[in-house]
Amino acid sequence: MNSSTNYAESVHILGVGNVGRLFAHAIANVPHPPQVTLLLHRESLLDDWEKANQTISLTTGNTISASGEYKVEVLSPSTTDIISNLIVATKATRTASALSAVKHRLNPQSTILLTQNGMGIFPTSKEPTKNPKYHLQDTGTFIEAINTHGIFSNGPFSSILAGRAELTLSSSTGLNETNSALTNLLTSSTILNADTIPYPEFRLRKLEKLVVNACINPLTAIFACKNGELFTQPPIVQLMRLLLSEISQLLQNLPEIRALDPSEDLDVPTRFSIEELELKVLAVADKTAANTSSMLQDVRANRETEIEYITGYLLKRGRECGVDMHFNAQVYDMVQAGRTLKAEDVVHEFGMGEGYLGALFDPMGWVYSRNSG
Repeated sequence: MNSSTNYAESVHILGVGNVGRLFAHAIANVPHPPQVTLLLHRESLLDDWEKANQTISLTTGNTISASGEYKVEVLSPSTTDIISNLIVATKATRTASALSAVKHRLNPQSTILLTQNGMGIFPTSKEPTKNPKYHLQDTGTFIEAINTHGIFSNGPFSSILAGRAELTLSSSTGLNETNSALTNLLTSSTILNADTIPYPEFRLRKLEKLVVNACINPLTAIFACKNGELFTQPPIVQLMRLLLSEISQLLQNLPEIRALDPSEDLDVPTRFSIEELELKVLAVADKTAANTSSMLQDVRANRETEIEYITGYLLKRGRECGVDMHFNAQVYDMVQAGRTLKAEDVVHEFGMGEGYLGALFDPMGWVYSRNSG
């Protein structure tokens, strides 16, 4: 490390699932790493930690690397030590309650990094989360992250990094906030491949990731398939395009997007066109072809999904902007109800008439034959 650069001396990680493990392992492998404390939300996780030999292992390709030297702490209201740098790596559904459990340990000098999928968890640094008892005032500087690394579990405190990508960091209060001890630490990690960008660009990238999640995650849950199998079926490709037609219209009508400074040349109409969004969705589906989406994993394990913060967020914004989102609403209802479909059910379930499918393109660039009905 460059001794003239300000790095975090201690980091607490809240959430020890795949994303939390990735951060912990990455930080442990920087030169002269800081003290990393894993915050456990239940005492039974201590047994898993012992069985894992008090290490976190990360498999990349045929290489398994393990890291130790962590402190482990079960969350308790009686612990009052101030947390200077907090990485919140819980699922979106648990973020409000997780933050509430450590709120008394944060102060205005704390830096908090949020890594969740979806949107609507953290509107601004001065607004309450969905938990009405929890407020974010005076709890420090919040930084947001877009994580595109593909990672899944290989057992307690063991994960597989299936697709190495990047981590993008920003703050709605300005780039000065991202030039912090924590972000300096994260951008020094070769594993995380992290960088900071201005918030206007970050906002667009976050919406682009939301679109990808809103297509791949719920559809893999409904059609019970891996990411790469999803868009090999013409009816599912057409359903994706119906979802994107609604989402594209919504994104271009969001007040915060319409208010962007034209001089920044962010090219919103092109980036949020149906065609461009489709290319992004198909590219991610192809890159993560062997992955089982987190939403499908949650459905199979009878866990609460993050649909409320993905499609649910889009539906909420659609109501606010007066944009019809009925196809997305159908998908949302199906995931909430735990319904599954086959590709041949799409035309009937989504009210498409005969001959509706038209000419379609598959992820490899081939043209599907026209469905003549």
